[in-house]
Amino acid sequence: SPVLAVLHDANTIDQDLKVHAQKYLSEQVQFEHATKTITLPVLLKIYWEDFGNTKSNVLKWMAQIGGPELAQKMKKFLPTASNAHVASARIEFTDVNWTPILIL
Repeated sequence: SPVLAVLHDANTIDQDLKVHAQKYLSEQVQFEHATKTITLPVLLKIYWEDFGNTKSNVLKWMAQIGGPELAQKMKKFLPTASNAHVASARIEFTDVNWTPILIL
């Protein structure tokens, strides 16, 4: 589960959400290049439609929101003219962990 963060400033909520999303994705997404497998947090499965509804769209969203480090790791999994194996990339999901964690 992602950390529960209390956001205090309505003026910076979009930036704060982006920072927390980047951190969550960088900690939770795992890549296995040898098997072309990406393991995603189960929350992406639960809200799959909200994140793009197709493997290609979800991966593009992750590369955009996840920051430069995650985008670099994802290059081999993003669809491009020279990257035809993307369609065969496997997506797996972690188990859900509902243990609450609070940061203030």
